[in-house]
Amino acid sequence: MAVTEIKPIHFTTGKALKYVMNPSKTDESLYVFSHKCSTDYRIADIQMKVHRMRFGKDSKNLLHHGMVSFVKGEITAEAAYVFAQKYMQEYFNSYQYCGAVHVDKEHIHFHFLINAVDENGKKYNSCKRSLSELRAWTDTCCERDSLSVVIPKGKGKSYKKWMDERTESEAWSKDTWTKKIKNDIDAAIEDAGDWEHFLKILKEKGYFIKHGEKVMHILFRPPGMKAGRRGHQIGDAYTEQAIKDRIRFKEYHFSPVRMRRPKRNFSPIEKELFSLKHRRTTVSTVVALGIHMLAGSKMKVLPKYPRLKNRYDKRIRDLALMLRFVQTKGITSREQIEQRIAELQTQQQIRKASLKKLDLLENPEEVREVKVLLKDLEKNLREHIKLIEALDQIKDRTLASNLERGESTNTKTK
Repeated sequence: MAVTEIKPIHFTTGKALKYVMNPSKTDESLYVFSHKCSTDYRIADIQMKVHRMRFGKDSKNLLHHGMVSFVKGEITAEAAYVFAQKYMQEYFNSYQYCGAVHVDKEHIHFHFLINAVDENGKKYNSCKRSLSELRAWTDTCCERDSLSVVIPKGKGKSYKKWMDERTESEAWSKDTWTKKIKNDIDAAIEDAGDWEHFLKILKEKGYFIKHGEKVMHILFRPPGMKAGRRGHQIGDAYTEQAIKDRIRFKEYHFSPVRMRRPKRNFSPIEKELFSLKHRRTTVSTVVALGIHMLAGSKMKVLPKYPRLKNRYDKRIRDLALMLRFVQTKGITSREQIEQRIAELQTQQQIRKASLKKLDLLENPEEVREVKVLLKDLEKNLREHIKLIEALDQIKDRTLASNLERGESTNTKTK
């Protein structure tokens, strides 16, 4: 019985290739194979990346990692090696792929990695349908080699039936517990004459109530519940003070609500600050506010000093390009930029080392591919370093420095 799985890889292509072709898992690389690429994971990573770049599809799904696992004792490592090569050659012949039989577990299994783009530039579509077709192909190959196949278990339960059974078998879900506590508190408030009477009513129902001067938030735990609910988690009307006020002013149908802030006339930058006051800002927000501040300075300075126009235009244009770069790469913090710079420098060193080895082996085609990738790495590294320098320039201003630390900044309107 061979179990088949496959999933896409978005970032760590080098780690995935290194894991699949690990010598300690493949009997010192005895059971490693490849197609249209090298069996060295570093060179294979470069070759696959260059192939994706040729078609402009080096984003999102980069590789697809698959695994076929056999029943313990059903097949030997040598037979699995032959099976895997034939399996891949017949099904993924138009793709670059690497694979290896792993013998470090009790059951024999093989991993494979296919490039996301085939020889015609078409991307592999990883979905339920493609997985179903791949599993059917695994069963066909197993039947051909007299190996057992997976027997389907049949159709599962519907969501409605599963929920009905779950509601009957389990006591309460999270939402149901909250609703029950809320209803019990509302009923107790209606019957209670004061705070002590309210506590007595709930305790008679089996509630455990944690409250007092040393307790920040009152907690209600009904019988049968493992963890209780704090009053502010249930709602604004269920804190200790709110419940006391509701009991006291019960005849007036009192219900506490949050007060809204008074309206003010804010400048554009103040509106940005007000919306970002209660959360940590991202790198893109800092760069965007840097553009706002430069534009504001430009409007004040240029009427008096026209020669500064080109300088301000260039700085705003550079920051706009960096903002687009940050949003495209999905960078949210300075730590991510610094980590990415370190990774790019490490990759650069590895590529330079592999380039020296290829020069000694006199492989002109592979040398050209490595040089193209090195050029791309250097360009990417320069863009990340420029972004760090731009953030440092913006950080010199007190406003942007406060934003980058996530501090709340209060500004006064004139």
